Amino acid sequence: MNKRLLITDLDGTLLCNEQKLSISNRLALEKARSKSCTCVVATGRSLYSAEKVIHPDFPIDYLVTSSGGAIYTWPDKKLLWHEAFSLEESNSISHFLLKEELPFMRHLPCPDNHHFYYSTPKSPPADFLRRLEIYKDFCFNLKASNPQDSLASQFLVIFNESPRVISLHRFSKAMNGVTLIKTTSPLDHKSTWIEIFPKAVSKSKASEFLRNLLSINKKNTFAIGNDYNDSDLLEWAEHAYVVGNAPSELIQKFKAVQTNAEGGVGSAITHFLGLDF
Repeated sequence: MNKRLLITDLDGTLLCNEQKLSISNRLALEKARSKSCTCVVATGRSLYSAEKVIHPDFPIDYLVTSSGGAIYTWPDKKLLWHEAFSLEESNSISHFLLKEELPFMRHLPCPDNHHFYYSTPKSPPADFLRRLEIYKDFCFNLKASNPQDSLASQFLVIFNESPRVISLHRFSKAMNGVTLIKTTSPLDHKSTWIEIFPKAVSKSKASEFLRNLLSINKKNTFAIGNDYNDSDLLEWAEHAYVVGNAPSELIQKFKAVQTNAEGGVGSAITHFLGLDF
């Protein structure tokens, strides 16, 4: 039987709105693994954050965190690969964001990237302050700490409005194409988050790393997501699906199934397993 690679986003896709794995989705993943599928969760969460909702008995083989910034085996959490900015890049990005007076967080390298430095201009977004409160035991004021000798795995910029994204895209080009990933806040579900990663980081590149590692034919790749930060993964996969709660632009572009609350991942997996390869 042909080996297959199945990659699913986590929040808003695989998990229901209560951040739990439904019985139908669990059974679908278990069935996929019994049918020569390697199952992978690819999430924007750090390992620390992912472990809050993914337990050791979760029916997957690999965990991709930080939107492709690190790859772990599951459940033993062996770090297979990770990426970080150079020290020069880390400090250049910090300098730019400080100059632009943007509210941002500078994360340490994986697997400790739930630790970060932060900079807050006047009147920071409520969503930014909400995240600081969640990670109050792991964050440090950048101006007080001055982390000039520490590498960064990623930066997170949080907006109440989107026009200033343009300046970030200009900066991205000046930095020789750092990866910018736009997503909707998982906290208030309306603020815009822009994540800045090294150019080698993306969910699709992490998936391609695993495909090559496991010697799986590209035609046997499956992905499912729910938001813009899944776009590169969906473009990469031979068989791409979105859940019904995805933005309309994605629903029009990829095969749509039920919402995450209705077990859409399970339906997509069932359809994928039934395809004739």
